[in-house]
Amino acid sequence: EMTSVTGVQTCALPIWKLSLGIAFVCKPRLVFLDEPSSGMDATARQECWDFLRSRREKTIILLTTHYMDEADCLGDRVMVMSAGKANCCGSGQFLKSAFNCGYMLRCLMPEGVTSEVEKGEVVTTVEKFLGEKVSGKSGTGTELNLTIRMDQAGKFGVMFPQLDSAIKEGKLKEWSIAVCSLEEVFLRVASGQASSDDEGKAEAHAEKKVKLPETKRGVVKNSLQIRALF
Repeated sequence: EMTSVTGVQTCALPIWKLSLGIAFVCKPRLVFLDEPSSGMDATARQECWDFLRSRREKTIILLTTHYMDEADCLGDRVMVMSAGKANCCGSGQFLKSAFNCGYMLRCLMPEGVTSEVEKGEVVTTVEKFLGEKVSGKSGTGTELNLTIRMDQAGKFGVMFPQLDSAIKEGKLKEWSIAVCSLEEVFLRVASGQASSDDEGKAEAHAEKKVKLPETKRGVVKNSLQIRALF
């Protein structure tokens, strides 16, 4: 009995690690995990991910998580739920492509510059080199975030020097770019779900529909429900 053992650690974290190890005893073919890395620090979470990656070749692992980076790192197929419903399913790359989540360009305006007119000049410069409009815009205060599709990456070689020139001219303070995470996909799914719940805004919601790529078995008609057809 564990109560008779001295020095037993009773905190939840070691018990979670122990439970994770026990789940893979006898080399099971199927394992269900509910937020296996919840509450772990960054180092322990990385160890947990390495452990799961080393065993997923011979084991089907079905896990739930609130960490989108965990889903992106471990999931061969990812299902996103919003408002209690499964809204989309597919590989991380497919979901990012389907919801136009490619790269996030973060621009920081000079101190005190919050005018939409001056931010619009930066957007116009970016769109000029992309040859079309950006997929999304966000940001408050001096921050401006632009979403750029993955297939537009070929224009970066020409666009980046222009952004550097804008810094020298004082139009920008700094800029950076990174690949969008599944967090952006989740936010777009949740936003679309909220709009679809209001039937009175059906027309406005129709303008925001996401055009999805074709799969091997046809085109997905509902823009918020990506079926696993491929």
